[in-house]
Amino acid sequence: MQKVNIESDSRGVSYKDFLTSLVKYNIAYVVVAVINVILVFILTRLFSVTDYAYISLFTAASSFIRGLFALGLSDGYTRFFNSGIENVSEIELRKRTIYIPLFLTILAGAVSVFLFPDFVGNMTIGYSGRKALTLLFINSFLTYFFAFVAIYYRMRLDVRRYTRIQIASSFCAKAGVVLALFGTITYDTLSFCLTMGSLILFVVFISLYKFKSHVRNTEIKKSKKNLRIFYKYSLLSWPITLIMYANQFLVQNTIHHSLGTYSLGIYSSLYFFTGIITMTKGGFSSYWSPFVFRYYKTEQKKIQEIHDAMMFFMLTILCTTTGLRFILFRFIGQEFRAGSSIFTFVIANSVLMFLVETTGYGCNLSNKPYIISIVSAVSMLLNVLGIHIFSNSSGMLSIGVSCLVSGVVYFAFCSYFGNRHYKMIISPVRTCIAVIIIVILSFTNYFIRDSVLNLIVSLMIMLCTVVLYRKQIKKFLDYVDGRVILSSLVNRRK
Repeated sequence: MQKVNIESDSRGVSYKDFLTSLVKYNIAYVVVAVINVILVFILTRLFSVTDYAYISLFTAASSFIRGLFALGLSDGYTRFFNSGIENVSEIELRKRTIYIPLFLTILAGAVSVFLFPDFVGNMTIGYSGRKALTLLFINSFLTYFFAFVAIYYRMRLDVRRYTRIQIASSFCAKAGVVLALFGTITYDTLSFCLTMGSLILFVVFISLYKFKSHVRNTEIKKSKKNLRIFYKYSLLSWPITLIMYANQFLVQNTIHHSLGTYSLGIYSSLYFFTGIITMTKGGFSSYWSPFVFRYYKTEQKKIQEIHDAMMFFMLTILCTTTGLRFILFRFIGQEFRAGSSIFTFVIANSVLMFLVETTGYGCNLSNKPYIISIVSAVSMLLNVLGIHIFSNSSGMLSIGVSCLVSGVVYFAFCSYFGNRHYKMIISPVRTCIAVIIIVILSFTNYFIRDSVLNLIVSLMIMLCTVVLYRKQIKKFLDYVDGRVILSSLVNRRK
C-alpha cells in the first residue's frame, strides 16, 4: 500500500491566515448563495411545478454533458498547476483543458442535433426540440468555460477576478430565466433564457481580453512536451466529476420517469436548501484543495483539526435547518412545500459529500483517484436503483432514503480508503458517531411532523453534538480568549 510521506519543514500556516484566505475565497460563494435564495424565492412563486422541473432537468443535463466532455482535464490542471510537469508549460495544460472539451462538445452537439434529435432530446431533457437541444450543448460548454476560468484565477490566487467571474457567471446563468416570464412560457423559451445570459457574458469576457491578457503574462517554457502524466491523472479523475454530475442527472431522470414531473419539481425545489451547502462546499474547496496539495507534508495536524471543525460546523447547520423547518419552507412557494418531510435526507447527502473534502484526499495525494471513482459509481447506483425500485411503494420516502444511503456509503468508503493513504481523521469513532447523528436526524425529521416537537428533538440532538465535540469547542474558545487577551494587552501598552 502506497503511503504519502509526511515531512516537516520550518514553514507553518496559522489559523488566522487559513481562515482569512478561506473567507476571501468564500465571498463569491456567499454572494452566489444569496442570489440563489432570491431566485428560488421568486421562481417557486412565479413558475409552475412542471416548469420548475424542466428548468432543473435542463440544468442537470447541461452539467452532465459538461462533465462528460471535460475528461477530467480541469482536475489535472488543478493537480499540476503548483507541482508542474517536467518539460511542460502551464499554458500548454491550459490550452488542452479548454480546446479539447470545446471540440468534443461541438462534435457531439452536431451529431445529436442533426442525426438523433428525438432520441438525445428525450433522454436528456424529456423534450425533442432541435432548438432546445442546441441550446443545451451551448450551455454545457459555457458553464464549463466559466468554471475553468474560475479555477485559473483561483490557482493564481487572484481573489478579486475569481470572485468577479464566479458571481457574474452564476447570476447570468440563472437570472436569465426570469425573462421567460415576460412571454409565453415554453420549453424552447426556457432553454433560450437559461443559455443567453451565459452567452452574453462569454462574448463580453472574450471581447475584453481579460483571460488573454493573463496568457501573455505567463512564463512559457519552450521545451519538449511530456503530457502523459497529465492525461493519465485527468482521465483517472474524470469519472469522479462525471459521476457527480451523472448522479444529479440520473436521479432527476429517474424521479421524472418513476414518480412524474410533479415529484421532480418538488425534489428540485429542495435545492434551495442543498444549494447553500453546495455553495459552502464550493467556497471551502476553492481554498482547501490548493491548501492540502501544498501543505499536506507540513500541516497534517492542522488538516486533521479542520476535519473535526467542519464536522461540528455541518452538524450544527443540519440541526438548525431541521429544527427551523417550519420557518425555512416559508421562503418557497406554497405549491412546493410538500418536500419538507424529506429535505433533511437530501441535505444530509450534500453534507456528507461536503465532509469527504476533509477525509478523502489521501486517494488524490497518492495519485489513486480511481478509488473515489469506483466509490462514486457505487453510491450513484444505490441512489438511482433505490428510487427506481421503491418509488411505487414508498413514494417520496424512497427519494429521501436513497439520497441518505448513497451519501453514507460515499462518505464511509472515501474516508476509509483516503485515510489508508493519508490520515485526515484523528478519531474515527467520533466521526462514525457524527454520521449516526446525521442518520438519526434525517429520520426524526420525516416521522415527526409537529413543528414544536421537531424543534425540541433537534435541540436535543444538537446538545449531543456539543458533548461529542466538547474538547474541540473548548480548544477553539481558549484560542479565541487568548487572542482577545493578547489584543487587550497590546492595546493597553499602546
